[in-house]
Amino acid sequence: MEQLTQPPPSGSEPVDPVARRQRVGFELVGEIVLVLGLWLGYRQVRHLTRDQAGEAFSNARQVIGFERALDLFNERAVQRFVLHSDAFVWFLNQYYARVHLPLTAVFVVWLLVRHRDWYRRARTLLISVTAVGLLIHVTYPLAPPRMMRGYGFVDTLRQHGVDLYSADPSDSFANQFAAMPSLHFGWAVIVAVVFVSVKRTRASTLAFAHPAITLLAIVATANHYWLDAIIGLILVVCAWVLTDRVWRRRFLGLAGRWR
Repeated sequence: MEQLTQPPPSGSEPVDPVARRQRVGFELVGEIVLVLGLWLGYRQVRHLTRDQAGEAFSNARQVIGFERALDLFNERAVQRFVLHSDAFVWFLNQYYARVHLPLTAVFVVWLLVRHRDWYRRARTLLISVTAVGLLIHVTYPLAPPRMMRGYGFVDTLRQHGVDLYSADPSDSFANQFAAMPSLHFGWAVIVAVVFVSVKRTRASTLAFAHPAITLLAIVATANHYWLDAIIGLILVVCAWVLTDRVWRRRFLGLAGRWR
């Protein structure tokens, strides 16, 4: 008796694993080029703002005054609490200096390889938030709390052995006047929210520990004001809503199922 075989349904043809690896490889190269472009853009921003120290310090006093008006200027109290433990300070210094970029990079590669649709959404969020953040860095240079003498802040990175920034901001690889907004915090929020949306489990909500620790680290190390984190969060929310309404509805539906 002749064996009957059914043709595979349309759109379900087997994928050549070699072709798939090549396609992923090409996309990975393209993403590396994109990241390098953002990095070069960041370097140009550094050069544009390195001679704006006067404006950066003036803006810092403005931010401090605004936070005082809102009864929000308590970053020094947070730092004093953390400074009671050398181990805690060391941990937050390391988290600020060593975790931000590597964790984000690993997360993006994981999405590219395992969750392509979510990868595209995360990439859009990261690029749009970073681009707007760099624009604000140019138009509103801001000296971080650790540079503000007379307010009692301690540069924990310098005093506890993480040689991250040059003593002379004009001769630094990093843009030290790029406090507003905090891309550290903005990226951490994106990583956590997208991870939770991908995994869709209660255990995955532990990922929100990353932005929480990042927020404590950027404030306790005197590298950012609360307002820097608030603006970073606003940028993430705006990018989320404006770039993909379907993605927003999916996340809200997920939250509804967890009630």
